[in-house]
Amino acid sequence: MRAKFVELTSVKLELMEQIERLEHDKNSRDTLISKLETALNEGSEREAEAATLRKEADTLREKDKQSLQQTIADLQQGCSMLEAELQSSQAAAQLLESECTQMRQSEMRQADLSNWSNAEARRREEEISQLDSALASSRKNEAEQSQLINHYRSEIEALQSELVAKEEELESVQKTPMTDDGLQSLDNEILSAQGQQHAMELSSAQSQIRALETAVFEAQDKAHRLQRQVHVLEDQLASRSASRATQRPFSPSARPSSRTSADLRRGSFNHKSSSLVPPTRSVFDVGLSPETRHKRQVSLSMLKARIDGEVAAHAHGLPSRGLSPVPDAPSSPSLYASDVHSRRPQFMDESHILWCHSCRGDLVIL
Repeated sequence: MRAKFVELTSVKLELMEQIERLEHDKNSRDTLISKLETALNEGSEREAEAATLRKEADTLREKDKQSLQQTIADLQQGCSMLEAELQSSQAAAQLLESECTQMRQSEMRQADLSNWSNAEARRREEEISQLDSALASSRKNEAEQSQLINHYRSEIEALQSELVAKEEELESVQKTPMTDDGLQSLDNEILSAQGQQHAMELSSAQSQIRALETAVFEAQDKAHRLQRQVHVLEDQLASRSASRATQRPFSPSARPSSRTSADLRRGSFNHKSSSLVPPTRSVFDVGLSPETRHKRQVSLSMLKARIDGEVAAHAHGLPSRGLSPVPDAPSSPSLYASDVHSRRPQFMDESHILWCHSCRGDLVIL
């Protein structure tokens, strides 16, 4: 029984130990449960906070996403605008490069044209100087020929007066009776020979005068052509300088000294031309061009010279200064005089037509 009691006591002790262990386990479990509950509550709160934070983060992310999308759209639009501006800038740059190339080419052309114009101007100035010297020489020749014409005219007048004296002497000799027929025939032959010689001398002098008049007229014509050529060259130089001034509007005035010299040279040529042809204006010359006035003056001067020659020839009983050949003198002076008076210039023959070589289409008929 004791053993049973001891056994039961030991069993009781074991059970009590088990109970204590179980209580300890229970207490530890309760503590763990409370800890777990606390942890669960904290986890639930954290989860709620996390859910709230996640919602807020989602909202912020959506907002950021929308803002980023808007920013991306704006950036894309700005990029497209920048690309368009870049393309337009590239096109403008290419256009500017082409314009610069064209401007450089035009500047090179302008430089070449300026060099050519300067060379042409120098050549024209040399031509003007040559024409000026030629004009001076032609004027000198004209003055010399005028002096020769005056000299030959004085000789012709002397020969005409001598011829008139010889004719008067011949008439007086013819009127006086002669006893000796041989002496009379000899005197007649001598007088006839002298008359023929004087007629030939007069005819040769008239031919020389006509040749000198033709030479003077050709010299005047050449001088007039040279003056017109000089004026044309000066006008061309003035137009070239004006064109260069208009082509370079921003450049300073191109060589005023050269323009001044050109103006002075033109003034000198105008002065020379005015000294060559005196400005005798009449009522009929008003409104006419200088070339027409020159034509009229040359024609009138030639007409006056021919009329004066005709009047002088008819006054002295000599043939006119036409371009007809010199007639052969007859044997007797009386027949020669009658033949001279019978040879009147006919209308529309060669001696009554004057041609002006410096004019075009002008015909003067005496």
